[in-house]
Amino acid sequence: MDRIVGLYLNGGTLRKYAGSAAELILPPEIKTVGDRAFAGTAVRRVTLPEGVTGVGMGAFERCTSLEEITLPKSLGYIGREAYRGCTVLTSVDIPRNTRRLNSECFFGCTSLSEVGLHEYIMFGSEVFEGCPSIRRLTAGDIAIVTPRLGREAERFERLVRCLRYKSMPPRAGMLPPQITAQLATELYFNFGAADARRYIAEHMAEVFGILLECGRDDLLRRLAEERELIGRDIEQLIERSISSKKHEITILLTALRHEALPAESSADRFEL
Repeated sequence: MDRIVGLYLNGGTLRKYAGSAAELILPPEIKTVGDRAFAGTAVRRVTLPEGVTGVGMGAFERCTSLEEITLPKSLGYIGREAYRGCTVLTSVDIPRNTRRLNSECFFGCTSLSEVGLHEYIMFGSEVFEGCPSIRRLTAGDIAIVTPRLGREAERFERLVRCLRYKSMPPRAGMLPPQITAQLATELYFNFGAADARRYIAEHMAEVFGILLECGRDDLLRRLAEERELIGRDIEQLIERSISSKKHEITILLTALRHEALPAESSADRFEL
């Protein structure tokens, strides 16, 4: 690997970057990125090598050209304000071995739209505050999608806790309806969570409407196959899917309704 100009190391710690390159693949001897090592620089893409265990406080703070970061599986923590004010960063995928996101580490990343987490992550305060563009959060096979997600950043830790224990929030209102409805359907379809199934059954019309609003056709298709769960709400759901022009969902629900109709007797079929 070519030597990177302007890269200052002390043992395995990257202390400072004073170069002019916009795209960097850091060398494997780096084990930690030191405090404010890249702060205020014009880097656009930075790949951290496997073996890096930590990103220090303010390491990439105010890197207003930073578009893309690649984090290694070995990463254990992200320091306070590490990526604060990276205003063109659009996505971040936190590795499964990362156990802590310290306070304000993505504060003010105004273009951040997709966040990948896992259920064992621990949060400091205001980790994703000032990130109004977040609309998709994933954790393994589970996704939560809503244009208003970024405004609920202070509730991400609560959501992750529900995923960790594969259960619904213990009290109503702990998460907003747009998140609660998707969480319930994801927990039920992925893990068979009984409390999630109960929530869907009790709030079927609301859940269905939110899934329509958030464009969750993947969950709507699965829901449209749940005859026992839908029950008496089927006519209302068909009407809503027709008005929303969800033709595939309408077809599935209509087929489900026909399956639920009692079979006609021979006399019924020939009676004029």
